[in-house]
Amino acid sequence: MQPKIKKKDFEFIIKYIDDHIEDEYGDILHGLNSKAMWCIQDFQQLIHKKNKMRLRGYVTKRKLYFTFQALKASPEQKIGVTADFIAQCSINYFNRQFRAEFGLTPTEAKANPDKVTDNRLTYEEFCDMEDTTVATNSDNTIVYEPNSWMLDIVEYAKCEYGFDYVMCRDLINMAERLGVPAMLFVDRCFDMMIDAHEDGNNSLSPKMEVGVDLGLSSEQEIDEICEYYGCSFMELDISMVLMYRDRDNIAQ
Repeated sequence: MQPKIKKKDFEFIIKYIDDHIEDEYGDILHGLNSKAMWCIQDFQQLIHKKNKMRLRGYVTKRKLYFTFQALKASPEQKIGVTADFIAQCSINYFNRQFRAEFGLTPTEAKANPDKVTDNRLTYEEFCDMEDTTVATNSDNTIVYEPNSWMLDIVEYAKCEYGFDYVMCRDLINMAERLGVPAMLFVDRCFDMMIDAHEDGNNSLSPKMEVGVDLGLSSEQEIDEICEYYGCSFMELDISMVLMYRDRDNIAQ
């Protein structure tokens, strides 16, 4: 069965993802919702039905590929820095996902770059995928499984804002009852929460938020530890901080 999406609309979505691959997933999804001529919720449902992958999973696969292309172009760049910039993830997570996608580690891939093939989804590949489970109405619109299209919004809200599943579900249900876009509603709720809790100019930077959680008192101390390990502040954990502070005793 042919997918109910025209080639030009499919290519626009795929190209938009590639062109904005350095953006966070939530920003990519927002852009697609506002610019694509085809309903992104329909596309999310269709891509899941045809290859058992959520749209976020496809974007992650492309981030892995483009991160490696950036490493090839700048061999002197550290893997962790590039992974943090493009894939927005820790080096350990990046290494695991990269190996799962391409069958070798980033270090091995540097020595064998031809083994990292372009994983861009083409319209022809999409058409060839099995499509026996997509139900449609008489007007050829897709019939959603209950709440299946909401999964990306739930994951987005959990990752971006720290909302738990129950809060995500309640916000989405409220948005539906009010007749407003669910993702926009989630964003606005978070903005209102920040405004309500913000105390003048005393809000912490993202770096200091991580530092406070790890018992660090200044950005200078965070920078020193990051320089010692050659990592970004997002990759720090409490064991790294403790080992850094005890490094003189360890050396002895």
